Amino acid sequence: MNLFIKQIIGKFYNRLHHYFVYFSPRLKSQLATMFETWIILFTIPPIAVSFSVMKRVLFICEGNICRSPTAEAIFNHLIAKKGLENEYHAFSRGLIFTTNGQDIYPPFIELLDKDGIPHELHVSKIANRNDVKEADMIFVMSSAQKVQLKRSLYLQDTSNIIRLGDYLDPQQDIEDPYASLKYEEAYQIIKKAVEALVDSLR
Repeated sequence: MNLFIKQIIGKFYNRLHHYFVYFSPRLKSQLATMFETWIILFTIPPIAVSFSVMKRVLFICEGNICRSPTAEAIFNHLIAKKGLENEYHAFSRGLIFTTNGQDIYPPFIELLDKDGIPHELHVSKIANRNDVKEADMIFVMSSAQKVQLKRSLYLQDTSNIIRLGDYLDPQQDIEDPYASLKYEEAYQIIKKAVEALVDSLR
């Protein structure tokens, strides 16, 4: 009976784990501790249940319709291919209100589709303090955006905010293609940077 109950607990935890990305770090930690306690109480040899807390990766660009949602889609695709989808999950935000509620800009949808990279229906949003608090790693597209994010949200600690282009050689800002219309060029730069980022993860 103990083994049966333990298996039920494990299955329930594994199902709930997929929704951890939406929970606060404190709640995720409390849930993991609770399930670990339940398992220990039955004193049966441990079953294959992972209690690791999923890390949230936040990509930020100007309007959240070109660069950041593209980076988000590529990251989640590569993480899944690497078998780390239960350990990392990306989301994206913007810095301005004018594009709120929009989907990924069509040229980038075409480029993602061409590469066979899945992307969910996107609704652009502006970054807020809660987004930053929930993220374990934050990637901006330029040095100026790091400063802008710090000032707009009155952030004290920016140690986890990194310029995505720092994963490139040479290190560089990833310019906004919305004005330049250099969509293919920007896409390839983003893809290369995200590939280097994912390669750096365990």
